[in-house]
Amino acid sequence: TIDFLEAIMKIFFKGFNYSQDGPGNRLVYHLQGCNMHCPWCSNPEGMSFTGGTEYSTEQIVQECIRSRAMFFSGGGVTFTGGEATLQWEDLLEVLKQLRAANIHTAIETNGTSPHLPEIQKHVDYLMMDFKHYDKEVFRNFTGINIDPLLRNYEYLCGIGRQFHIRIPLINHVNAEDPAKVTVTNDKVVTLTKEKADAAIEAKSADAVETVKVAVKKLDQAQAKGIMH
Repeated sequence: TIDFLEAIMKIFFKGFNYSQDGPGNRLVYHLQGCNMHCPWCSNPEGMSFTGGTEYSTEQIVQECIRSRAMFFSGGGVTFTGGEATLQWEDLLEVLKQLRAANIHTAIETNGTSPHLPEIQKHVDYLMMDFKHYDKEVFRNFTGINIDPLLRNYEYLCGIGRQFHIRIPLINHVNAEDPAKVTVTNDKVVTLTKEKADAAIEAKSADAVETVKVAVKKLDQAQAKGIMH
C-alpha cells in the first residue's frame, strides 16, 4: 500500500505543449530514468536513474488539478520520460487520483514494463514505441530484449485496447529507404508493407517469423479499429 502523502516521483522536466504528447493542450511530466539507451534519444538527460527533482504524488496531483483550465481542446496530463513506467507504483496512484478528478491522462512508454497491463487500465490515451522489429537490431540499439514489448503488444491487441503506435524514424536504423516510409498527419511513422516484405527477404529466419507475426497482428488490430 502506498502512502499517498509520502510517495515520491523523480521528474527531470515538466511543462505544457499542444498535441505533441497526446491530444489537446497538455501538462507533460518527464520522469527520470530509462531501461533503454537509444543513441538517438531526444531526452538523454532522462536516461540515468540519478538526478531529477523529487515531487510527492500529492504535489503532482494538486498541480494538475490547479492546471485544469489549461487542458483545452481535449487536453490533460501526460507522463513520459525517460520511461514513466519504471516508477510504476507511484505513477499508478497518480493516474487513479487524476481519473477520480476527471482529468484526461496519457502515457508515452517504450512498452516493455511487466506492469503495463495494470497501468493501462487507468490511462485514457496510451502511446507506445515500436523502435524495430528485428530482435538483434532492437537489442543492439536499446540494450534490452524485445520480448516484453511483444508480449505487451499481443496482450493489448487481445483485449481490444486502443493505443497509438509511434515509430521513431532513424536513418540507417529503421529507415534505410525513406521513400518507402509513410508519415501520417499526426507524424506517426510506420513502415509500409513493401518495406516489411523487403525486410522479410533480407533478415534471418527468426526475424522473418517476428515480422510475419507482427504484420498479422497489426492487420487484425487495424481491421478491428484498435490502432491508428
